[in-house]
Amino acid sequence: MIRETCLIVFTRFPRSGMSKTRLAQELGDKIAIQLHQAFLKDIFSRFANRDFDLVVAGATGDTEEEFHKLAENCGTFDWFFLPSGTTMCDQIISSYRIALSRYKKAILTASDIPQFTHRHVRQMFTNLEEFDVIFHMNHDGGTCPQAMKVAHDLFTHTTEISLNHCREWKDRLELLGLRYKLVSEILIDIDTFDDLRIFYHWQNLLGSDSNMFCPITMGTIRKALSL
Repeated sequence: MIRETCLIVFTRFPRSGMSKTRLAQELGDKIAIQLHQAFLKDIFSRFANRDFDLVVAGATGDTEEEFHKLAENCGTFDWFFLPSGTTMCDQIISSYRIALSRYKKAILTASDIPQFTHRHVRQMFTNLEEFDVIFHMNHDGGTCPQAMKVAHDLFTHTTEISLNHCREWKDRLELLGLRYKLVSEILIDIDTFDDLRIFYHWQNLLGSDSNMFCPITMGTIRKALSL
């Protein structure tokens, strides 16, 4: 069956010196790699049963075989590609252009947002019936995950590591005359040690009230925090 929608996981293969570099400054390279692996394994497992294609957008030097090996015993994905561009912004818009040449709707998420679940995917795909762009705000001002039907360049010349980033997005969307929806639920993007602690304690407070599924990530965080 040919599917019309996809979820793009925008990431790189976990390797020394390249994985979660800000976390590595606090926790060391080995633990940063283990956390990155855990994020990806939980994504493959969480979305093992799906009615959309799961697509991996890797980085220069990554191979499809590496990701398939990482996904063993967790799940699998449907397609792998390497986006073009020298900056993250270039590579994100390239990922949308490649995916939307094949699918009618695409969601793009980073690997390090464990709160992102099937519920969010369904909501975003449904909202794309009415809007051109859907996005969540992250606790640090980012705008991920996002969803589009057309690859609008909302990324070039924006300051993605900034609390002003979400405001820049809204201003650009309004300038382009695009219909957009900012989802009210804020998601935690784990880039730093403080992010890791916030996420872990938030999840513990929710307990059984959370529908998040990331057991490998939670176990790895407990080890990293010596809990």
